[in-house]
Amino acid sequence: MITVHLDNRDLSLNNKALRKQGQIPGVISFTNDESVHVQLPENEVKKISNLRNDVIKLNGLKLKSRQAVLVNVQTDPVKQDDLIHFSLEALEGGASKNTLVRPVTIKIEGSPEWIKPYHTIQTPLDTIQVEGDLRKIPNVLTIDISSMEEGDTLHGSDIKVPKGIKVIEEELDKAFVTITAQSLDLESDTTQEEVPVESEEENIDVSSDPVSP
Repeated sequence: MITVHLDNRDLSLNNKALRKQGQIPGVISFTNDESVHVQLPENEVKKISNLRNDVIKLNGLKLKSRQAVLVNVQTDPVKQDDLIHFSLEALEGGASKNTLVRPVTIKIEGSPEWIKPYHTIQTPLDTIQVEGDLRKIPNVLTIDISSMEEGDTLHGSDIKVPKGIKVIEEELDKAFVTITAQSLDLESDTTQEEVPVESEEENIDVSSDPVSP
């Protein structure tokens, strides 16, 4: 469990001025729609920016909860390394008493033995939403596709998740992996446009003057 040391946000400063001081503005949300404006040193935000379903211990402030989970870290759309804002969701009563809906990254491994260069493995979605005990929700779910056949589609309902969590209903019918074959238009590759050939008779230059005997 990673620990961060929060401070109340200095509301006398705008966010840009706060970031110049090395502090990143943020917010912690609670179940009763209450939120607390906070700030963290930039290096602390970087420390939690890759956490998805890990419990974060909160120090430095008197809060209703001492544990939270990361919602998101916003970065500058142009300078991706510049942190703009962070959001946390409080775990009131601790992680063991919170059933949450959380995103889990999908990682594909394996390859069917029959697959050829003209086959395409499509993965339109790289995360899946699951619900359950936060302590049992992984950051990554690995899916082995080596047993799939051409034309198969792996839906959310086919993805196995750890005991104690479940894929939310909205994700069950979504396609996460599909294997298709590219269609080869052989006719367009081999058929050439026919060019009319002039006959030799049409190419003969016939003089209008009569021919002398």
